[in-house]
Amino acid sequence: MSLSLSAQIKETFVKGQLDLENGTSHQGYFKRETLKSMRNGVTFKKELADDGKYYKASDVKEAKFETGEIFRTISCLDAANQKKEIFLASLLVDGKTCLYESVFEEDFIYILSKEGEYAWLQDDKIIDGSLKRFYFRNKLAALLSSDKISYSSFGNIGFNDKELIKIVSLYNNQESSKNIVIQKNVDKLTFLVIGLSGMYKNNNEQEYNASVVYRSYFPSLSQSTSLNIGLNYYYNIHTNNRDKFKRQLYTLPLFLRQNLLRKSIRPYVDIGLNVSYIEDKFFDTNRNAISKGFQQDYGLGFLVGGGVETDIFKHFQIKAEYKFENYNHLLMAGFARVIKL
Repeated sequence: MSLSLSAQIKETFVKGQLDLENGTSHQGYFKRETLKSMRNGVTFKKELADDGKYYKASDVKEAKFETGEIFRTISCLDAANQKKEIFLASLLVDGKTCLYESVFEEDFIYILSKEGEYAWLQDDKIIDGSLKRFYFRNKLAALLSSDKISYSSFGNIGFNDKELIKIVSLYNNQESSKNIVIQKNVDKLTFLVIGLSGMYKNNNEQEYNASVVYRSYFPSLSQSTSLNIGLNYYYNIHTNNRDKFKRQLYTLPLFLRQNLLRKSIRPYVDIGLNVSYIEDKFFDTNRNAISKGFQQDYGLGFLVGGGVETDIFKHFQIKAEYKFENYNHLLMAGFARVIKL
């Protein structure tokens, strides 16, 4: 089994302007947080030495960062429950039609605002084993189709920043409206992931793994692909037709991870290379079972694998994965502690 904890060890404050619903404006510093955390409100201080004050989304009209990002309070019916939601959303396009991004129940959503009318855009998802459709393309077409943009042109639009910004900008330009695309924060995101996992099948077949991974995301390139540098230790007991062996593998891998979904449950695939050292000995006599030398007990290795991970508490993850790293490993389950750097 495996376990995961996470802690943010560094807070970042960004200079900006806070406009409140009561008509007042304040210059100061915003606490930099994730889109999900900022949905409910912002922490703001007038001076860096001050204690931060938390403002709920319902009290905020607009939060404008010096870096160019803008967050506005939205009041809109959610697509699933038709319940009124009030939340802060990140402005992506400002014009006759505005486009916003936010997070709702672990899912990324977009809000389209046109002449005081709001449309909640959400991608299809599986709920209790059944596919729930939200028809975001139909909503886009209903609001943005015109003599110059045909209804059928919305059929292949993807649910992502790039394509939605493109179609909203096209509409604004066709309407001779202002169209300002807001640059999102594209700072590198880094995490330290400490994990334990294992699999026990019987006394002759079992394996355990401990790992430390430095993970980097580059949002300007992809929000679902990460570059990883790690340190792995594997302890494996295995047999052939006659003998029982104990194997220890130490690796320094460099690999890419691609998350297949941006959800709370995330399937993923890994691919990369490593530098490794391996010991494989007879279980009873402790005698070496492999030769020594380059590409025998040490050298370069190949890594490929996949699995699924999910958040069980804030910053805690459990996972299951199958991997080839120098050899085929057992399917292992485990936990990880994730530390945001």
